[in-house]
Amino acid sequence: MILPKALSPIYTNTSLLYYRINSPIGIDVNVKFRQLDCRGAAKKLENETDPEQERIIKTLTRELDSGSTVYIYEDDSGRIAHYSCVGYEKIWKSEMDMYLNLPDGARYIYNCRTLPEYSRRGLFTSAIETIINTHGEAFISCADTNRNSKSVIEKFSPTSLGKIHKRQILGFYKRYTNTTGLEFTVD
Repeated sequence: MILPKALSPIYTNTSLLYYRINSPIGIDVNVKFRQLDCRGAAKKLENETDPEQERIIKTLTRELDSGSTVYIYEDDSGRIAHYSCVGYEKIWKSEMDMYLNLPDGARYIYNCRTLPEYSRRGLFTSAIETIINTHGEAFISCADTNRNSKSVIEKFSPTSLGKIHKRQILGFYKRYTNTTGLEFTVD
């Protein structure tokens, strides 16, 4: 029996691997990342005509409003080609429907995206290197099925701390397994 699309996700599994990055790997960062602030985001949004770039800037503005630090790489035309966010204290993990409660002073790298036309150019690796050089140790996660992100992260930290696994049935019942040693709050 085939279910209507609205009912099709009867049972879902989501797994995230968590890593602690203690130090940079010493690559020569050949691209310049800069921190975006609220004023800079507002100015970019004011002059933007590309709908995809508008969505990116609005997303980054929400991250800035929540207290996160945002790093961007812009191409020669000023288009955002990659962004990464750094959060502190309590971070909402939408794919897991829970908050990650960081230890005091810890940082978490999240919401990283490289536009497809800029992939395979080392932007994600350079972003992590820049963030670790700036902030020191940080946590980071990726879906256990995301081979590209996993391979970049494992250059910095070859062994994961563990995994958070969420099983969801009919969108209501959720069961979590946490092997990371990190604290999470389910809301």
